[in-house]
Amino acid sequence: MESNDTFDPYLISPAHSWNVLDFLEIIIGVAGLIGNVIVCVVMTVVKDLRTQTNCYVVNLAVSDSLSSLFLVLEPFLKKYVQVGEFYCRFIQSAFIFWVCMIESIFSLVAVTLERFVAIVYPFLYQRWFTPTTIAWSIVTTWILSVLSELKLLLIWQSDGIYCIYGWTDLKYSAGPISVMFSLNYVFPAVFMVYAYAKMIDSLKKDARQIQTSSTNQADAELLTARRRVITLLLIVVGAFFVCHTPNHFLYFAWHVGFRIEVPRKVYTTLVILTFLNSCVNPIIYAFRIKKFRKGCRRILCPFIPPDGVSVAHTV
Repeated sequence: MESNDTFDPYLISPAHSWNVLDFLEIIIGVAGLIGNVIVCVVMTVVKDLRTQTNCYVVNLAVSDSLSSLFLVLEPFLKKYVQVGEFYCRFIQSAFIFWVCMIESIFSLVAVTLERFVAIVYPFLYQRWFTPTTIAWSIVTTWILSVLSELKLLLIWQSDGIYCIYGWTDLKYSAGPISVMFSLNYVFPAVFMVYAYAKMIDSLKKDARQIQTSSTNQADAELLTARRRVITLLLIVVGAFFVCHTPNHFLYFAWHVGFRIEVPRKVYTTLVILTFLNSCVNPIIYAFRIKKFRKGCRRILCPFIPPDGVSVAHTV
C-alpha cells in the first residue's frame, strides 16, 4: 500500500525513508485502534448495549481494530523487515488489512440480514437468530474473508530484492478478479440496497398502521428504536462504501484491462480514504447512540455520575 507514481507497479522494493503517508497511516491507525477498542469495551460492559445486533457491531469493531493495528505496524515493518517471501506475501500484500476489509463487508451483510429478518419477517427471527447461529455466522464471515484473500499469498513473490506482483497477465487475472469483485463487492452492495429499501418500506407501513390504530405506547417506542438502528446502520454502510468504492473499482478496472495511469496525489488520496474507514465507525456511534456516549463516559470518566434514562430495547 505505497503511494507510487501510478497504480501499476510490477516490482516494489521496500521503502527505507519516511514520508507523509507513513505518518498519516500511523495516526489513522492509532485513532482507529483506540476508538474500536473503546467500542468493544463499551458494547460488552454496558448491559443495555448487549443486544444481538450489537454482536455484529462488536465483530465489525474487532475487524477495524485489527486493520488499524496493521496500519500502525506496516510502516515500521516495511522499513525494518528484510525482503523475502514472508515480507512480500504478508506485509507488502497487506494480507491482514485486506482480510479485515473483506470481513467488514461480510459483517455489514450479516447485520443487514439480521435487521432485515427482524423487521420484514419478524415471525422468523427467533428461530433463525439464536446466540448459536449468530456466533456461527460471525465465524463464517471470518472464514470466507480469509479464503477470499488467500490469493494475495499466491500472487505476491520475492526475488530477494523486489516484491513481484504476479497477476500482470489479463489471461490469468481477469476471470478470478471479476468473480471476487462480484462476490466481495457487487453482490453485497446489491443485497444491502435491496434489504434497506425493504426495511424502510416495512417501517413506513408499520408507522401508518400505528397512526390508524389504537396501538400502545410500547409498539410506537419499538418502531422508533428500530428506525434509529436502521438509520445508524445506513450511515455505517454508506461510510464504508464511500471509503472503499474508488479503490475497489480501480483494482477491478486495472485487472480486467483498463490500465489506468493514476497520479500520485490521487492514488494517495484513495489510499488515505481507505484507511479512514478503520476509524470512522466509533465517531458515528458517538454521534448517533446516546447509550454509547454514556457508556464511554462511564468507562473513561468513572467519577462523573450518569444521567438520563435508557431508551426502548430493539429486537
